[in-house]
Amino acid sequence: MEIRFWDHYLGQAVSVAGLHRSFRRPVAGSIFQGNDGARVFTYTSPEFDQVAYLTLSSPLGDAFVDRFILEPGDSIYLSIDLRRGDLLFGGNAAGKFEVQHRIQQANRRVDFLASPSFHLSSKQDPEERRSYFERLSPSLAGFQIKGIQFVTEGEGRSRWMEGQLASDPLGDSGLALLEDYRPFLTDRLYALLRADVIGRQLHRRITLLKNLPLKDSGETARYFGAYFSDPSQWGVPDSTALLSAYFSDFLLEKESMESRLTGESLFDLLGRDYPAPLRDLLMGKFLLGNYRRLPDYEKTVRTALGEVESPYIRESLLHLLTANKKGSPLKPLVTYDREGNRVTLDDFRGTTVLLAFWFPGCMPSRLMHERHLVKVREYFRDRADFELLSVSTDPNYSYWKQYLLEHPSYRFGNVNLFLGGRYSDPFLHYYDIYSYPRLMLVGPGGELIKSVGMPADAAGLIELVDSVLPGLSAENLPKATGSSISTNPKHGLQ
Repeated sequence: MEIRFWDHYLGQAVSVAGLHRSFRRPVAGSIFQGNDGARVFTYTSPEFDQVAYLTLSSPLGDAFVDRFILEPGDSIYLSIDLRRGDLLFGGNAAGKFEVQHRIQQANRRVDFLASPSFHLSSKQDPEERRSYFERLSPSLAGFQIKGIQFVTEGEGRSRWMEGQLASDPLGDSGLALLEDYRPFLTDRLYALLRADVIGRQLHRRITLLKNLPLKDSGETARYFGAYFSDPSQWGVPDSTALLSAYFSDFLLEKESMESRLTGESLFDLLGRDYPAPLRDLLMGKFLLGNYRRLPDYEKTVRTALGEVESPYIRESLLHLLTANKKGSPLKPLVTYDREGNRVTLDDFRGTTVLLAFWFPGCMPSRLMHERHLVKVREYFRDRADFELLSVSTDPNYSYWKQYLLEHPSYRFGNVNLFLGGRYSDPFLHYYDIYSYPRLMLVGPGGELIKSVGMPADAAGLIELVDSVLPGLSAENLPKATGSSISTNPKHGLQ
């Protein structure tokens, strides 16, 4: 079982800040525990003083409990029966977990029963698209194909958007479930769960408006003003929004979109519209989720540090500056090659190294290797002072080796290494490597050259590496030329 515990929730899939991740292998239960014949595990969370969020899932990512709120002193017993699909709760926090599970199930039911929508481009024919989807559907007796709503550009999308935005978040079935469990919940937890239910709905709506452009740009502004400009209408106090994962996510999206529509600085909007604690949280969420894409992340982070008061947010932002500081010595990185030999960055001293972190099955990683990294390695194939290391973070060593055999596009003269421990390795945690592919450029002395704002294409990467490599001389000319296969004295052919 995979356990994710946030003592400070700053984002689900953008950063490891505030996240504690661990794994437990269930062992045989005992008749004295009432679970003879079952498999069990125990987990004790780190200490926390406000509220925290907990996710329990299989290693494949199937979440049984997804970001459930915890309070200090909670104790919970869960029974998960994969054959019957049961999820039962006991312990002093049983009521609060049960209502969150029921809300989670209600959300899944709505998604399951909803008819899908497909947004057509101006050149797409709806009947051709319908036939295409029908061909992809399984040919099973009694299989019922859902009616797909094809949304056309222009007025069609405007009408569809109006319908999506007009539905009332206060009519969410999760709010009715909350009332059933009101006696089991503290006032704070009730307010938080209510904010999460509303925030989840509002976040979905504003994301639609943000990511699906309307024909008339002024129409987007009108929808925004009509449905999102006044968050106070939802009755969520700032003190509650501060601790709500979903409502604070909505507020950040709301302010980001307002900044885009008005041209006003996001930080100015946050400073004007929110008290210091909530402003600090939203600044932290934005920077931790977007710093790799900012033109000058260091300047932006230092600007934020001039305003942020929260000790935890300040610590997280200062860590960004420290971890990504140019010229700082890289933290130890211990990997293994395909023969099981231990490999560290010290083995490549004197060589400029491009690190490419990936894992099998990650399509963006595969495209990065096939379209760009192969060209980088080919361009520098005659440089003995450059090496490209492709580092897999998948936890399964055997699977990684088999994947390399079946996917030759990962073998083009680069050095393939296995790190494992995608969520627990201290190197990955220190450098906040959470999404893939992730590239870093390391100098010959083991110093960090660049890790933020790395180019995403072959031309940019070649230009970056070329700018830091010394001019060709006798000592850095290759020992042999005419071959695109690189060798390493310790690790053999790659």
